[in-house]
Amino acid sequence: LITAGEGGILSTKHQSIFERALLIGHFNKRAIQQIETDENLKYAPTGCGLKLRMNVLGAALANEQLKNNYFQNLLKEKQEIAAYVADNIDNKREFQGLETASIPTNSTASYYALPICWNQECFKCDLKQFVRTLNEYGVLHADMPGSTCPLDQYEVFKRFIDDDLVREQFRNANKFHQNMFKIDVWYGERRKEYADCFLEALEDVCTLYKR
Repeated sequence: LITAGEGGILSTKHQSIFERALLIGHFNKRAIQQIETDENLKYAPTGCGLKLRMNVLGAALANEQLKNNYFQNLLKEKQEIAAYVADNIDNKREFQGLETASIPTNSTASYYALPICWNQECFKCDLKQFVRTLNEYGVLHADMPGSTCPLDQYEVFKRFIDDDLVREQFRNANKFHQNMFKIDVWYGERRKEYADCFLEALEDVCTLYKR
């Protein structure tokens, strides 16, 4: 949500996570100064050899966005629009067969994107065609996640785990992934206008393919 090039920010209350993150991004002086546990301190001179840390310009950009409630306002606007879109999709007959993913009551979503679940039984086309038609109607950001998928589909994990065990453990994750598409969640002065345009296009495509 905060734009800082390839920079990233990690916030944690756990010393062990902080130290391991230090080893991924730093080595020598800072690692030696800030790592407290013997288990991790022995790796401080070299780190993990990755030096995955934000460049100074990226840090400056991120720092500006954390000032004057910019991030808090951005998050509030995205949550507002996600709730508005979800309320329309989940409660109007025009969108029968679609449902937004539920958020646990004890969680706060940042809404990098809004997942929309799909019920094939309600439509006379497949999900790929549905999303393609949405794109043709001008909803260019609607897509079926490909590179973002359950862990068992990544080669780096397949090498170390049993296929049968994985299929069982990730059954719900794969079912969710195969039956959903995602959209952007807008913020800024015109966010409601963008959301209404999306809902209008979505209704047209639902009507086109409804059984």
